[in-house]
Amino acid sequence: MSETPNETPNGTGYTSQKKMPLLTKFEQQRQEKDRKVADRYQELISTPGAMPTAVRSRVMKEFGIHSPSTVYRTLERVGGSGVEGKV
Repeated sequence: MSETPNETPNGTGYTSQKKMPLLTKFEQQRQEKDRKVADRYQELISTPGAMPTAVRSRVMKEFGIHSPSTVYRTLERVGGSGVEGKV
């Protein structure tokens, strides 16, 4: 099968297609922040003797979160929360 530079085996005529992101810029930013919140929570909670309430309060203060349930929902969205019985 001989191909010309502008043809592909499936005959579409496109040699390269740019893939558009499936998420909006806002959604990408939210996911990035969620990942940072979850990473910070995991970092603090993995410290021996760390208390979940104190860890959650510290994460809330660092990221400007005003509701404890927001932290739990964020951990739930990201997965692997480490919050026993709350998610």
